Amino acid sequence: MELDIRFNQLASLPDFLGHLPRIEKIWCKGNPLPALPSYHTKLDLEEPQSPEWWDPKTENEWTTKGQKSTSFETLLIKESSSVLDQAIFTKFIHLAAQLGFDPATISKVYAVSNKGLVANFNNHRATFGSKHAEAPSLFRKDDWRDLEDKEQRQGYLDWHAAFAAQFGWNSEDNLPRVIPMLQGTSEVGAWAVCENGFGRTSSVDPGYYGAGMYSPPSSIMPTSMPPIPQTVGSF
Repeated sequence: MELDIRFNQLASLPDFLGHLPRIEKIWCKGNPLPALPSYHTKLDLEEPQSPEWWDPKTENEWTTKGQKSTSFETLLIKESSSVLDQAIFTKFIHLAAQLGFDPATISKVYAVSNKGLVANFNNHRATFGSKHAEAPSLFRKDDWRDLEDKEQRQGYLDWHAAFAAQFGWNSEDNLPRVIPMLQGTSEVGAWAVCENGFGRTSSVDPGYYGAGMYSPPSSIMPTSMPPIPQTVGSF
């Protein structure tokens, strides 16, 4: 059985819905939910498909930041308990559900639009996909299937494939898959990444295991590790 509660402007969902075994899916697009209930796996937020994910611009007024040559735009979409842009916040809720954290624990959320970085990323993604199609043997190796830890390695591949399949932007077979990751950093470091990408962060952050950037697909690691003093980006 499916329950349709779309566009009812509900700010929360009752706990008893999660205890009704006959309800397998709850359609809830158009409700300003600042937090996901414990039964969030039953929710269907109608994830936006590509290219909508990569074009977050809405009618709300965006703020330009950064230097002229590396400028980008930002929009505050949530502050405390107030949702200021429901369309973009719905995307954030979907990502929160997949990455394992409660949106209610986040006090402030910004959307960022950096057309230069997006264009570079899309070009690199297309180029990499073309190279892989032209010479797959340079990238894909199967000799690991004869090793003792082949089951563990296969498990990693299966996990990444299943995780990537949850996001509509990975529907094009000829392009490399893209999965969202998390990085803990300072506010200064976060804005630096928005303006210039991760290159600068990876070169100046000493990290826990050496200079570089660390991006897990779960909220547990970047929120559980203490910050490294005097760094631009760190867990």
